[in-house]
Amino acid sequence: MALLSYQKIKNAKARQKEYTLSDGSGLYLRILPSGKKTFFFQNVKDGKKTKKQIGDASLISLENARKIAFDLRYNQATQPLKKTLFKDVAKDFLAHKERV
Repeated sequence: MALLSYQKIKNAKARQKEYTLSDGSGLYLRILPSGKKTFFFQNVKDGKKTKKQIGDASLISLENARKIAFDLRYNQATQPLKKTLFKDVAKDFLAHKERV
């Protein structure tokens, strides 16, 4: 798998349609027709796909984007799945209304 490099990011030109360049492990660079380049992190956990914007490639270095993607991947892997029940939400809502 070819990883992204500073040269590949710099040489990525705008096309008529949006496209992506992958760095692997969920990190990728999205290039818009306007030429804007943005880092994203995508992960699948428990069958649910999550996508988070890391930031503009002109403001965030490739090294920092990789660190942020690693942190996001680690945090998602270590967080237990929390189920939200309607009764818990209703209880919180009623408690909030009583305070107001």
